[in-house]
Amino acid sequence: MQAEGGGVWAPWFLRGPYLALCVLLDVLFDGRPVQRFWFLETVARTPYFSYNTMLYIYEVLGWWRRSSELRKVHFAEVRASRHTPPPAAPRPYAPRAERILR
Repeated sequence: MQAEGGGVWAPWFLRGPYLALCVLLDVLFDGRPVQRFWFLETVARTPYFSYNTMLYIYEVLGWWRRSSELRKVHFAEVRASRHTPPPAAPRPYAPRAERILR
């Protein structure tokens, strides 16, 4: 729930480290907005890199073969990252004459 000033209420044990990190970033990157952006972008991408690393380890060690659900999720994510639609169902084979008459 947002407070009257536009902020979100949080307990002290969450707000304290957050404010300390904000002050630390302000001090470390004072007058250097590009470096600050690069640092925050790197931190934001860390979970993505670790997730991809774990998927790679699963594939290399062969563990992904044990779980069909994990395999379905993995290939769905790969397909989504390539922005391609799912494959269409294969059409039954038709001899050349039938294909021409259609």
